[in-house]
Amino acid sequence: MTRSHFLLKDLLVLLFFILFASCISYSPTSDDEGLLFRVTNTGKPTSYILGSMHGDGHRYTIEELKSIFPKLQVVFNDIQVVITETNKNLKDSLVINDCVEAAKILMDTDRPDSLNTMPYGITYNSLLQGTHYQVVDEYLNRQYPSTNYSIYKPAYWTLRLPFTLYADSMNAKSVDQCVYEYATLCGKKIMCLESYVDQMLSNVTILTDTLEFSKSLKEQARLLYEKITQINSINTNYKNFHNSLHNYYVNSDKEGLDKLNSYLEDSIIYRHSISERNKKWMPRIDKLIQENPCLIIVGERHLFGKDGLIPLLKGKGYLLEKLN
Repeated sequence: MTRSHFLLKDLLVLLFFILFASCISYSPTSDDEGLLFRVTNTGKPTSYILGSMHGDGHRYTIEELKSIFPKLQVVFNDIQVVITETNKNLKDSLVINDCVEAAKILMDTDRPDSLNTMPYGITYNSLLQGTHYQVVDEYLNRQYPSTNYSIYKPAYWTLRLPFTLYADSMNAKSVDQCVYEYATLCGKKIMCLESYVDQMLSNVTILTDTLEFSKSLKEQARLLYEKITQINSINTNYKNFHNSLHNYYVNSDKEGLDKLNSYLEDSIIYRHSISERNKKWMPRIDKLIQENPCLIIVGERHLFGKDGLIPLLKGKGYLLEKLN
């Protein structure tokens, strides 16, 4: 695999399988347990919000989604607009150009520089002892066989490790992609919340977090070992990570999803990938659902938590009613 292939793989994972992790422990009330909600406010059109799954490696169909969410067809009959995170029309030249610009941003981030490169003379073997070094060396060589991982500081890899769990999902069809295609067939108007460049900038902020790189190299190495141990624990406790994620989703098992994703919880990831994006989206969501009945479809991790879209919508005076 060439370096360009490595970058492309990173790009696709970052773009299409946005992180699910949250830094807070959130226990939803019974009214919030679910993934499909009706959104209402006095004098405004009725809209809906659906928590999507785009990291379980499954190829969803609209028939399957209608069985998971029995009221989904009723929702489609009620709405005029579907709002997705990003524009799914990859036949549009503007969208392709957006993806290309996002790729350039990632390539710039992935280049060795003074922030991410290991100082001369320092080795992983000197930072980690015995079995700890063996665990890190085996994992990184297996995940990135075409890359000399030792040229980068440990923080470089620690910040990228959560994405490796979703790398096998490249041939999947996410819930939001499936809903987008069905909405197109039904003649619904499609709107989006951000560009691929916007999305990439959020993720690049995670990958270049200066706080992580400011830690001592020994501390970076210790945290890298701990993160790899966590991921290995996922592979031990969940014989098939994707199947477990899929089963929890199709059963709207919020507790199960939280438990599985707890391995990936991280304040940096939550802040940049969930919290800040939700806050940026809210003015646009509020404007769009005041104008037309809409279905908002975003990753399920965007719904809950202190800065989740459900509490943010409630803070704007909207009432949310669970439909599944």
